[in-house]
Amino acid sequence: MVDESSWSKLIERVRAVSLSVSSLLVSSKPLEFDGERIKLGVCYKFHKDMLEESRNRQILENTATDIFNKNVRFECLLIDPPSDSASNPVLTEVGNDNILKSAEELFS
Repeated sequence: MVDESSWSKLIERVRAVSLSVSSLLVSSKPLEFDGERIKLGVCYKFHKDMLEESRNRQILENTATDIFNKNVRFECLLIDPPSDSASNPVLTEVGNDNILKSAEELFS
């Protein structure tokens, strides 16, 4: 497992390169680390797809390789979102009919 200190360091270093990728990491959960591959739990397919994009994956893997001093790869797995209402934002209706396009622009 990735210890809390290393996970925080990874998020901070990624944030210096990409705010959107670090935001995705904050909403993710490291599930397993075998020394070569970090299995990362994500609750939403959109987040998984964004983290798996080539340039975002490269940011993650290069940063993790620097922190752990060895080649590290990421594997993203969909997990169930937390069940407590405090960690689940309430979505409200918005006037923008093209919200997916807006989200993609935000994270690109």
